[in-house]
Amino acid sequence: MGMIIHKGGITLGSVDDFRSLEDPQPMGDMHYPIRHDYFLDLVKGALVPKGWEIEREEYALHQDDKVDNSFALLHLKSDGGEHSRVLGCRNSGTQHFSAQVGVGQHVTVCDNLVFSAAIVVGRKHTKNIMRDLPRLVTNAMGRASDEFVKAEVRTEAYKVSDLNRTETNHIMMETIRAKAIPPSQLMHWVNEWDKPSHEEFEPRTAWSLQNAFTEVAKRWAFPTMQSRTHGLIGVLDRVIDVQFPQTELLEGVEDGEVLTV
Repeated sequence: MGMIIHKGGITLGSVDDFRSLEDPQPMGDMHYPIRHDYFLDLVKGALVPKGWEIEREEYALHQDDKVDNSFALLHLKSDGGEHSRVLGCRNSGTQHFSAQVGVGQHVTVCDNLVFSAAIVVGRKHTKNIMRDLPRLVTNAMGRASDEFVKAEVRTEAYKVSDLNRTETNHIMMETIRAKAIPPSQLMHWVNEWDKPSHEEFEPRTAWSLQNAFTEVAKRWAFPTMQSRTHGLIGVLDRVIDVQFPQTELLEGVEDGEVLTV
């Protein structure tokens, strides 16, 4: 999880560093770009009603005669649970992507246009974006709450789900079928499961099986680790039959996008 800057972007210290930038100029009759600081202020302001506080924040800007893109990563203070809480944002004044907010335990924001999170919602830079953005961001915060609740529900379910050898083998084979782990890496997972590196994962539960996988995943590049871990979680949720609270769909926002769920 983190901010990756290597395609011409520069890191900035705070939202205030965006305020001296000139207003973005439309690239056509249907293009309605918004200021980076306006978008970031909106996102940060939406954290307040939820009672979330920012522990660490990262910002970057990629701007030249053809590109005007901003990126942000907000690490929220944890309540002492097992999971991190992260929000990512990006906005483009040059039609490279919509104004987007991503949320999850692991979020990747990169100036080469990679933007990865458990949930990503966005709004195209078209007419009425200024009207719709507050609703979009509020919706994103609601989805963030849902994502964090799901992570807590999932963890508790995994911790009380004992696995026998047959069930473990079935989950491992389903994970291969889901392309969440290559067959060549399977024995590393098996060995970590049989002899955990950390004693807290010695109980034969789904939680320990996930953490055995995570231990193996540390050797992979972050995007690969994230994608494969999501694949494993999909298998575990299905096999264990984790029950999650219902969530609302994105509604009432013109040109709104739900990019990842």
